[in-house]
Amino acid sequence: MDLLRDLHELSYALRGVQPRVRDITPPLPATGVPFRNPDRFVRDVYIIGGTVTDIELDGVSIGVQTFVRQRPNQNIVVNYSVAPTWHHTATW
Repeated sequence: MDLLRDLHELSYALRGVQPRVRDITPPLPATGVPFRNPDRFVRDVYIIGGTVTDIELDGVSIGVQTFVRQRPNQNIVVNYSVAPTWHHTATW
């Protein structure tokens, strides 16, 4: 599936057509609470501000990031002491 998505994005880029982007930001869960991507497409997650101590994707720590690509059905957990703001976009 990822290969098909990548090829789709590449075909848009080669034709000079901009893919559609939309804001799909859910509320930020409490620290340590997972959020599962319920969509069939990848979410770009931007994490801004706050005091983030760790981010996990499907239970694997990826450290502190400001950008995370969340695949369909993948869980993201943001651990923090001061809540950040997050912003989700979908591109297809």
